[in-house]
Amino acid sequence: MEPDVANRRFTRERGARKAAEQLLEQKSLELYEANKQLQQLADDQAASLRLLHDTANALLESVGMKPRQDEDANFSELVSVVSNLINDKERLQRDVDRQMFAFNQHAVVSITDHLGNIVYANDRFCHISGYSREELLGSKHQDIVRSGFHTPEFYQNIWDTLEAGHVWQGEVCNRAKQGYVYWLSTTIVPFLDDDSTVSQYISISTDISHQKDMQEELRESRVFLQSVTESLGEGVYALDGEGHCTFLNHHAEFLLGWHLKDLPDEPLHSIVDLTNTKGDKLYIDNNLIHQVMRNKAEFRSEDIQLTDKNGRRFPVSLTLVPMLNEDEAAGVVAVFQDITERKRNEQRLQEAIKHAEDASKAKSDFLANMSHEIRTPMNAIIGMSHLALQTDLNRKQRDYVQKAHRSAESLLGLINDILDFSKIEAGKLDIEHTSFRLQNIFDDLGSVLGFKAEEKGLELLFDVAFDVPRILLGDAMRLGQILLNLCNNALKFTHEGEVVISVEVKEHLKEGISLHFCVRDTGIGMSEEQQQKLFQSFTQADASTTRKYGGTGLGLAISKQLVSLMGGEIWVESSLGEGSNFHVVLPFKESFDEINSDNTNLGDQDLRGLSCLLVDDSTSARVIFTSILEAQGVHIDAVKDSATAVQQLSANSRSYDFLLVDWKMPEVDGVEFLRQQTKSLGESMPPIIMTTAYGHDELGQVVQDSDIP
Repeated sequence: MEPDVANRRFTRERGARKAAEQLLEQKSLELYEANKQLQQLADDQAASLRLLHDTANALLESVGMKPRQDEDANFSELVSVVSNLINDKERLQRDVDRQMFAFNQHAVVSITDHLGNIVYANDRFCHISGYSREELLGSKHQDIVRSGFHTPEFYQNIWDTLEAGHVWQGEVCNRAKQGYVYWLSTTIVPFLDDDSTVSQYISISTDISHQKDMQEELRESRVFLQSVTESLGEGVYALDGEGHCTFLNHHAEFLLGWHLKDLPDEPLHSIVDLTNTKGDKLYIDNNLIHQVMRNKAEFRSEDIQLTDKNGRRFPVSLTLVPMLNEDEAAGVVAVFQDITERKRNEQRLQEAIKHAEDASKAKSDFLANMSHEIRTPMNAIIGMSHLALQTDLNRKQRDYVQKAHRSAESLLGLINDILDFSKIEAGKLDIEHTSFRLQNIFDDLGSVLGFKAEEKGLELLFDVAFDVPRILLGDAMRLGQILLNLCNNALKFTHEGEVVISVEVKEHLKEGISLHFCVRDTGIGMSEEQQQKLFQSFTQADASTTRKYGGTGLGLAISKQLVSLMGGEIWVESSLGEGSNFHVVLPFKESFDEINSDNTNLGDQDLRGLSCLLVDDSTSARVIFTSILEAQGVHIDAVKDSATAVQQLSANSRSYDFLLVDWKMPEVDGVEFLRQQTKSLGESMPPIIMTTAYGHDELGQVVQDSDIP
């Protein structure tokens, strides 16, 4: 090989080798740098892994979970833990956001800095205050929503509490932009820095305006009810279902001597010892509260007694009313009144009534006794004049005796009127309800009035409608008395013409019939003014009437009273000089009982052959009865007292067909005589006819009050 060729080859090889060394050195350097970078990356990754591990543990601790202890956890595991924690935090944040949304819908929230400037206001605050958020931010509460309702001391108390680091709670009245006020229930929380200085205040409030309105309405209602209960002038209290007092008005406190706040913790009715007038306690077994609540009905009584705080016992008028809530009784309201004075007045009234009744009875007894004392000689006069008229008298003697007889009968009628008037005033005149024939009353009227009408040259006429029932149920005697008074009045004031008594059916009632009676005359008549006085007691048309025609004015007054007692009406139609029409409308029941028309009067019976024991202390009465009965063929034994009569009966009790005994006799009167002899003689006691100058009603009452069988 040539040297040049060899040198060139050597040179090329050496150059290639040097280039290779340089390349190797370069690559080694690059590898070193790469390893260095890889080591740095590994260190960085290890540091990141440690940081991720620490971060994961910190996150776990922040949510209350246990930190991981595995230091060799790989990256993916830690990333998974962190990822899960982030996801949980996002869910938690969403929950918090939703809760905050709900919270903001209800609560009014604001945040202020330490100087009181508003730095946050939620939508609810903007809505309720009427201000925009821009208007609120940077402002102070006292400058923008203060209502003027609270005092400066109120706000100073808030700041003192907050600056001391304490939470303040209370109710605040604010004013909205539109001018209306609203109420908030507010909690203000101060937030402190690390150096314990206040950095912010967070205010959380709820709107209580509606509750405040309701409280105000309730307060106004309470004030109104308080005013009403106080104006009643009566005690008012309220009790719950157990009987404990929840309300007392001032008058109740005055009457009971207790204030509501001072009452012992027990039912009010036991405190005031509520009883009835018999002393039964109405708060134990017979509990009024439970009774009223159970029945859901009010209770009223004036027979209740209470005891006040000082032990004074007093009667009350009590009303208990249940308080219903959805138809369930929750308690009672009571209204009561001290009726001590009323009870005293009632007692006085009872005593006055008793005195009046005693006085009325004394008056009645006096009138009855006086009537007896007057009737006794009057009956003697009438009886003797009647006997005298049965004898042979010349014309002048007969005229004298007849006038005396009629005068005595008139005086007896006057006495009867006075007694009837007294009975009506005393309310002791009873109306009977028995069957009677209307025709019999008209027959009696004809007999009594016929002679008087004939004397005056007047016609006395009767007009009975065809449909008037023959037999009625009512008081025949009082009907006859009414018609007799009206007819006597008509005959008195009529000088020529006629007096007509008519009757017709006015209407058919549900339980009977209404009859219209009319007494029409052609007499002197009356003016309107005279008619106004007509039915007044002891009053006639005018003074001249009394002077000219006589009378007391009692007849028409008694007739009006009787008509009223019988459930009817009476009135007059009249004109001066044209006569009068007296109208009477009375209710009756139709009777279908057949009445025995045989007259059972003693004078119409055949008494011949009978024997009678006459007992009467009046000589004239014995003479009259003896004369009348002997004329009827009766054998008479007349004695003047009960003692003599007892002797006669002991010897001859079976020989007498009947006894004629005077009621009013000295020592032993007729009633006592009758009682004694009934017990003594038993069935052998002859029938007794009692005679008296008293009226029929007085005698009947005495016999009714006695124990005579």
